[in-house]
Amino acid sequence: HQHISRMLSDRFGKSMALTAWRSVEMYEDATGGVPLCFFPVDNTIGQSDAAVRAALRVVEEVAKKSETIQQEVPLAWLGFYDRIREDKRLCVSLDDAKAMASECGLPVS
Repeated sequence: HQHISRMLSDRFGKSMALTAWRSVEMYEDATGGVPLCFFPVDNTIGQSDAAVRAALRVVEEVAKKSETIQQEVPLAWLGFYDRIREDKRLCVSLDDAKAMASECGLPVS
């Protein structure tokens, strides 16, 4: 795991993802407590894997610090987003989009 971590850090060390990662914590490899810049997940054991739990914790911590996550969004917009996602068409006309927005309580002009 240490070798992979070094390779990832050398290649992507300046990326936003690794920068955000470093601002939270490094995952310590269970075999030796060595800091890693990735989560060595064992897909065969699912949620009981310590790396999965650590990854979820880090994602939550980084998300809580994100300005985007902290923005307030009117509930009507979330309803409109859900309505658009329910529609199976790849594209909708402006009139259809306005009708959906109106159904969700958004002002339409």
